[in-house]
Amino acid sequence: MINLAIELIEEQSAERVLSFGASCFPVEIKGEKYFLKRNCNGAKLTSVHNYISGLRLHDLLKITGIKDIAGRTRKEVSTMSSWRDFGLPVPRIVAHDNNNILYKFVESSGLSGVLNEGPYSPDLFDDFLGLYNRIRVLAYEENDPDLLHSDPHLENFLVSSDGIMPIDPGVVLRSDLGLPDLDAKLNLYLCYSLFRSFSDAIKRDKYMTSFLENLSDSDVGNMTKVNERVDFSSFKKLYWGVRNVAILPFSGKNAVSLDDAVLPYSEKTYQTIEGALGRRLKS
Repeated sequence: MINLAIELIEEQSAERVLSFGASCFPVEIKGEKYFLKRNCNGAKLTSVHNYISGLRLHDLLKITGIKDIAGRTRKEVSTMSSWRDFGLPVPRIVAHDNNNILYKFVESSGLSGVLNEGPYSPDLFDDFLGLYNRIRVLAYEENDPDLLHSDPHLENFLVSSDGIMPIDPGVVLRSDLGLPDLDAKLNLYLCYSLFRSFSDAIKRDKYMTSFLENLSDSDVGNMTKVNERVDFSSFKKLYWGVRNVAILPFSGKNAVSLDDAVLPYSEKTYQTIEGALGRRLKS
């Protein structure tokens, strides 16, 4: 079925609809709708956002394990299948091989776009936090770090008729770190990723405050320790690298805002998160 799906999207020159380090294409087989997610090395950069995403906050926070395609595909299939077995709402995997995953189509919208483009929506964000907490609790109950969402930015959650759905947990986590360390790093990663999800700083800060208030004092304390150990020289290096390599060549063509595009990697972001963590611990 994978081979048939690949043939169909190539015949139809289907346009991808989602991209999270891979390409996801709609395909119809015998009247049924699916999404084919294709993982590939050396994919051509199609946008500044994809380039920035590829540079990965994971590497700055030292979260990532192996990076080969087959390993990422196995990780995604394993985690998505486990989440489904434990009753979480996730798209159903129909078939897969080492490079591709065929999902049953789900009518949905990306959570990031809904929250960013619409009015401030605390109830919807609370729904997301409820699901995020379920995933974390499940990982601790089963003592299995692979049940954590290994790439928990808002683009990797969908808004559907079945509620909030997690997708794309294909990042392979470091095997030498324990569950509490990985959990703290991923929670901090989510905070940093909010700076690329929102163009409205006021709205972003409200959502980040809600996220931190949802966590325990111990969780926030562990995040603070991780943040204090971040090699900020790497942030500065990446900040200027993104500007010079990915942003400047496109400015004037795509009207890309330099400050918005590199904001997740800036000293301002580091200081904002440092302040938010400190205020949360004092509250």
